[in-house]
Amino acid sequence: MRAAREREDERKRADDAAAHLLAAAHREALRTDLEGQVVAYAASPGQNALDDSGFTKGLLDQLAAEQVPLSVALSRTVRKVIEKTGGAQRPYIATDMNGDVYFRIAPPGRQRRALVVTVDHLGAMDLPGARADGEAWTAFFKDCKFEVQSLRNPQRDEVIAALYNARTASVSVPSSMVVLTGVGPLPPGASLGASRGEPETAKPTAVPNTFFAFYFTGYGFRINEVDYLAMVDHPQNKRLSEATDDAVRATTLKVSDVNRMLRERFAASCLIFETQFRALQER
Repeated sequence: MRAAREREDERKRADDAAAHLLAAAHREALRTDLEGQVVAYAASPGQNALDDSGFTKGLLDQLAAEQVPLSVALSRTVRKVIEKTGGAQRPYIATDMNGDVYFRIAPPGRQRRALVVTVDHLGAMDLPGARADGEAWTAFFKDCKFEVQSLRNPQRDEVIAALYNARTASVSVPSSMVVLTGVGPLPPGASLGASRGEPETAKPTAVPNTFFAFYFTGYGFRINEVDYLAMVDHPQNKRLSEATDDAVRATTLKVSDVNRMLRERFAASCLIFETQFRALQER
């Protein structure tokens, strides 16, 4: 009987601790002043992003519990990926968020949007792992009641249009995203940015109590310390001299441009890049 009472007291203490953690999570998650950005790379620069590293599965498993914030989920996932790959893959996280992000709890009135970009075909390459990861993130965001758009094997202009699809006022398109050859019409409400080398004007103001999550899985590369996301029609086997011309620029997005446009339009944002950025060297 004494052992049974001790087990019951132990269970009650555990339940009380869990309730306390959940209450604390709710208090933090219901803040309306969340600002900043979290950027998560599945692999550090110069490393391969291995299909069997468990990055997506591990992160989504951690985020299944509503009381687990993104910061904790990422920290645990980083540790597990490093252990599983023996240090061959080390996820990289950067953040200036002023609080914790909770995907399953949100304050009333918060606009929560997500864009999942999956590139699982590139040239002769078929990437079933990327396809499965994109589907998993799409299902996760829907389960968390986000407004979700999922693009599979899109072209560059489709991604730009999706990023500017939020219901906000006029939008200034960064000049580095403007390609004058082979570009269709700009998204509704978007205005052409300044010419290359000229300052941008009329930048939009981030809307309070908004959150945007961006997930990309596919092929990425790096030229001169600049990271690019390649869309489905990108000729990934080009040499550096060819990879920097307008024809190839029209099939890629700079990571810095995606970061910037989300900062300018949403109070808080999270970007997850499940790709390795292959370094293209001068020849």
